[in-house]
Amino acid sequence: MLSTCSIQNGIRRLQNGIEDQNQARLVKISSKCLHNLLLSEEMIHRNNESPLISTHLRSPNVREFLYSIIFLLLVAGYLVEFLYSIIFLLLVAGYLVRTHLIFVW
Repeated sequence: MLSTCSIQNGIRRLQNGIEDQNQARLVKISSKCLHNLLLSEEMIHRNNESPLISTHLRSPNVREFLYSIIFLLLVAGYLVEFLYSIIFLLLVAGYLVRTHLIFVW
């Protein structure tokens, strides 16, 4: 008769085996993708052209692209901070009106 410990150990072994197989598959797939990416980059540089012109970033444009992203994040941060301060002020004003600390004429 099997005990619960041996059943649990068996289940763990099966799970570990499945996880190991899945991990091996993921490693194999990711290494193939990396290999294909490197081959395509080599072909791009060899032909001096890009098959996907809109998505291929040339090195002078990368810095400008990153600066644009940083600028947009800063602007978005200021907008979010501004909106939070407006909401906070409205909540405080509503609380003060509800508790009759401010009289509205």
